[in-house]
Amino acid sequence: MDVTVRVENGRIVCERCVLADTALARMRGLLGRRELPSGEGILLRPASSVHTAFMRFAIDAVFVDRENRILKVVPNLAPWRTAAARRAQAVIELPAGESERRGLSAGQRVLEEPAAALATEARAASMQRTRRRNRIALNVVLATVYLIFAVANLASWRSTGRPVGLGIMALELMVATLFFLRRDPWVTSRAPLAWVSTSIGTFGMLAARPGHAPLFGLGPVYVALQLAGAAAAAYSLGALGRSFGLVAANRGIRTAGPYRLVRHPLYVSYFVTYVGYVLENPTPWNAALLLTVITFQVVRIGTEETCLRTDPEYARYCDRVRYRLIPHLW
Repeated sequence: MDVTVRVENGRIVCERCVLADTALARMRGLLGRRELPSGEGILLRPASSVHTAFMRFAIDAVFVDRENRILKVVPNLAPWRTAAARRAQAVIELPAGESERRGLSAGQRVLEEPAAALATEARAASMQRTRRRNRIALNVVLATVYLIFAVANLASWRSTGRPVGLGIMALELMVATLFFLRRDPWVTSRAPLAWVSTSIGTFGMLAARPGHAPLFGLGPVYVALQLAGAAAAAYSLGALGRSFGLVAANRGIRTAGPYRLVRHPLYVSYFVTYVGYVLENPTPWNAALLLTVITFQVVRIGTEETCLRTDPEYARYCDRVRYRLIPHLW
C-alpha cells in the first residue's frame, strides 16, 4: 500500500511512500532497488533503527515518535551504515538530500493519507487548469467575433455618415463584458441541445452585417428601438449581476427588478434590439439570421427552465411569476 506523507502545514514530504508495516516488508526495505527517485520513499512501522547494508545508494532517514512528530533527521546515510533514535516508532526513508529540500526538521508533525487522495487532488487541479485555459480561449474568441462585428458597423457608419447598429453594439458589448466576469455555476446543463441553442442564440447576430436601407425610411425609429432594447438589457443584466451566464446553469436565482414581471426579461430585450437592427438593415441574410437566432433563443429558454426547475427556489419563483416573456401570453 502506498501513502502520501505531509507535514501539518500541508507541505508534502513524500508523494508515494510504500507502507512497510509487516516484518517481511521491513526486512526487504529498499534492498534490490538501484535508486530512489524524488517523491518516493518507504515508511517502516514499527521501527526505531535502520541499516543500509547491501544498499546501492544513500538515503535520508526521518525518525518519528508515536505522535507522528519528527524526533531526528539523519541526512545522506551511506550504504553499510546504521542510524537509530530513542522513542522512535517509525522511520521514513527518503532519497538523499530530500529532507533538506522538503524543509524537514525535528518537532514537525507528519500526517499520512492514501496516495490515491493526492492523485485525486492532482486530477482536480489539472481539470481546474484546463477549465481556466478553455475559459480564456473562449473569451478571446468572443472578443474577436465582437470586434469584427463592431468594425463592420463602424466602417459602414464612417462611409455613409449614418450611425448603424448603435443599440446592438452596446448590447453585445455588455454581454461580452459580463461573460468575462460571470460567476462559476453550481449546476450546468450537459444536454447537447442546451449548448447548441446557446451558441447560436447568443453569438448568431454577430454574423449580421450592415446594409443601411431602413424600411419606410424610419432609420431613427429603428435606432431608438435598438437603444431601448439595449437599455432594457442593461436593467436586466444589472439585476442578474455575476449570475449572468450563457449555457443553461444555476448561478443563483434572481427575482428582483424586471424578473418580478416575467422570468426571462433579458431575452425580450434581445428580441427588441435584434428586430430594430434588422429593420434598419433589412437584407435577406440579416432577416434569415434573425429568424434563426430567435428560434434558438426560444429553445434556449426551454433548456434553462429544465435546468433551473431542479432548484426548489426556482420552482417557487415560477409559481409566483407565471410567464416567460410576455405577460398573459407566454
